[in-house]
Amino acid sequence: MLRLAFVLAVLLNTLSTRAQDVPLKIRVLNGITGQPLKSVPVRVAATTQMEVKTDREGLAMFTVPADATIRMTVPSLKSCSNRTPQGLLPDPKGILMPTVRLSGIVGYNACSSHGTRSRPGEIVVYMEPRHWYRRLLPI
Repeated sequence: MLRLAFVLAVLLNTLSTRAQDVPLKIRVLNGITGQPLKSVPVRVAATTQMEVKTDREGLAMFTVPADATIRMTVPSLKSCSNRTPQGLLPDPKGILMPTVRLSGIVGYNACSSHGTRSRPGEIVVYMEPRHWYRRLLPI
């Protein structure tokens, strides 16, 4: 009987923890053209660090705790989204998931005038692809 109670307690704890996890979408867009960037690795650190490549629509999908403070990076590209109306992106203190879930976050696009609206549960970042010829320019 004691063993059954222990198994049930562990099972209920696991289920309640999983119920608090929420989906997080990170959309990676080309800051110059506004087009989605596919096959770009995106890293998110919440309770653990995860890395996912974007799909054809530039989306990377994660599951994170609902109340987490996350840190995200797109290590292979130069950021055009270093600022948002809420502050720096990526924020050195982290991004609060309750804010993302409520209204979403769109990074400021410093590379061009392309823009988009935020959607609940989504972070949009603008990146500049590294082309070989850009390395030759003295910028």
